[in-house]
Amino acid sequence: MKYLLLLNRKFPYETGEAFLENEIEEIAAGFDRVIVFPSNICIGAEQTRRICAENVEVYVWETKSLTIRKAEYALRGLCYLGRKTEGKNLREKLADGYFLTAAEPQARAVCRYLDSLSIVPGDTVYVYSYWLYVNAKAAVLIKQYLERQGIAAAAFSRGHGFDVYEERKGYLPQRREILDGLDRVYLCSENGADYLRKKYSEYADKIKVSRLGTCDHGVGNACGEKRFHLLSCSRAVPLKRIGLIIDALKILQDREIQLSWTHLG
Repeated sequence: MKYLLLLNRKFPYETGEAFLENEIEEIAAGFDRVIVFPSNICIGAEQTRRICAENVEVYVWETKSLTIRKAEYALRGLCYLGRKTEGKNLREKLADGYFLTAAEPQARAVCRYLDSLSIVPGDTVYVYSYWLYVNAKAAVLIKQYLERQGIAAAAFSRGHGFDVYEERKGYLPQRREILDGLDRVYLCSENGADYLRKKYSEYADKIKVSRLGTCDHGVGNACGEKRFHLLSCSRAVPLKRIGLIIDALKILQDREIQLSWTHLG
């Protein structure tokens, strides 16, 4: 049997992680059984997105709200302050503690579920983290657990934005430990891949590019209007540099080009 364990935050509940809606149907064809583990969701939540592939199942184990769990992670993380960590300040030690107390229970919950399955030596388990963050640390721990059971396992993770560029958060815990434990890291852009390769050159061979995308719906029908209509889609935050769109439209307007702009935030 060939298993895929998908560790993510919400999919197929609530909103977000929208690219998984198409991806899950594609990757399900390559495995006998796919199990999705949304770490931020509580038991009793209503699924909001449909998964058509029959070999995909979803397992939710958390009983407490995410807000309560975050408070517990922060408190339990204080226990990690006593650990010897060379070159780390208090803020980084606290971040490490929070991070580990979030990742370790997730890994234990998934491993308990795996114990209830009929996975035996000879099967292969792939652990896929959608984020290069807490889920990725859990993926590494799960892989290590499976290998101790004599089961062939591999772990890999996607990387996006906040979970790649350390400057955005100031500090990302367990970077080298995660990269060391993963078999592959797939970045959604060349820029992200180059960033990680430069910062962690010893793991450069593990870092690849795998872009996000959607299904090809073909070329739409032209509306016949002479007006130039620009459609953009992103969060309205400085990081997305929406101001550059405004500057570009001003140039077109100065050239007396008829235009419209629609932004989906």
